[in-house]
Amino acid sequence: MILSGLKQLWGRYVELLASRPLSTRCVTAFFLLGSSDVVRQGIELQLHRHTQWDASRTLRMSLWYSVIHAPVYHLWLIMLDRHIGPSQSPRIVAIKVLMDCFIFAPTILGSFIFANSLMQGHSVAEARQSWYPKYVSVMQVAWAYWLPVHVVNYGVIPLAFRLLFVNTAMLVFGVLLSALVNTPKDHGPETVVFKE
Repeated sequence: MILSGLKQLWGRYVELLASRPLSTRCVTAFFLLGSSDVVRQGIELQLHRHTQWDASRTLRMSLWYSVIHAPVYHLWLIMLDRHIGPSQSPRIVAIKVLMDCFIFAPTILGSFIFANSLMQGHSVAEARQSWYPKYVSVMQVAWAYWLPVHVVNYGVIPLAFRLLFVNTAMLVFGVLLSALVNTPKDHGPETVVFKE
C-alpha cells in the first residue's frame, strides 16, 4: 500500500519534471533546503545554542536555493551537457566535476554567503568583512563533500535527475552550510574544527 503510493508520487514527480522542469526543481529545492535548515536548527536547539526556531533563517535558505541556486544550476547542467558533452565517459565526468567544483561552486557559494549576511540585517561593510573567513570554511567543506558526490552525479545520474540528486545531497550539505553561514549578528563566524 505505502510502496504503491510512493510509486504513484514518484511517477507524478517525473511527469512534472518533464512538463515543468524548472518550476518543479525550484519547488523541490525550496523544501529540501528548508528541511536542511530545520534539521540544523534542531541540532542547535538540542545543544542549547538557541531557544527557539528562527523561521526567517529557514526562509532565507529556502528562498536562495529555490529562486537563485536551482534555476542557475538547472541552466548550468544544460550548458555543461551542451558544451562539454552528454557522455558519461571518465574524461567528460572529470571535466564536469572540476568545472562544477572550481567554477560553479565558488561563485554560487560566495554569492550566497554575502547575500545571506545582507539578509540577516548586516551592513554591506559587515557582510564584506565576515565574507572571507566564512568563504574559506565553506569551500573547504564543499570541496571535500561535493567532489565525490559530483563523480556520481555526472557519472551515473541521467541529466533529468541531476538537480534532484544534488538537491537531495544538499540535505546533508545544507546542514553544514547552515552552521557555517548563519551566525548571530553580534558574534563572529562560527568556527568549525575538522580533526584528521
